[in-house]
Amino acid sequence: MQLGYDGKLFILAFDHRGSFQKKWFGIEGDPTPEETERISDAKHVIFEGLLHAAEEGTEPSVTGALVDEQFGGSVPGEARERGFKLAMPVEKSAASTSSASNPTSPRCSSATTRTAIAR
Repeated sequence: MQLGYDGKLFILAFDHRGSFQKKWFGIEGDPTPEETERISDAKHVIFEGLLHAAEEGTEPSVTGALVDEQFGGSVPGEARERGFKLAMPVEKSAASTSSASNPTSPRCSSATTRTAIAR
C-alpha cells in the first residue's frame, strides 16, 4: 500500500481558535454566547471567500475547508452540502496552552497536530 496523496487538494485553513479569539477580537477566557456568535460570523465571512472561489471555477472535489468546531458555526454543514472536502482539528488550541509562544515546544510541532477529514 502506497501512503500519501498525490492529487490536487486546495484547502482554505481557518481553524484558528484561541489566537483568533484573543488577537482579532481581544477576548480573554471563555467567550460569551454573543462573542462566540461574532467569531462564528467572522469565520463564515472567510468561508464566503471559498464559496466565491467555487463560483469562479474551483472544483469542489479537490477544494475544502479546515475549520474548527468551536467557532465554525454552520460552515462544516455548508461545506459538505456543497461537496467540499472538510477537515476539522481534534487537538486543543495552541493559544490556550502555555507553550504556544515557544516554537520548540512539542505542542507547537506540526507533528503533534491532528486533523480529521470527513469524506
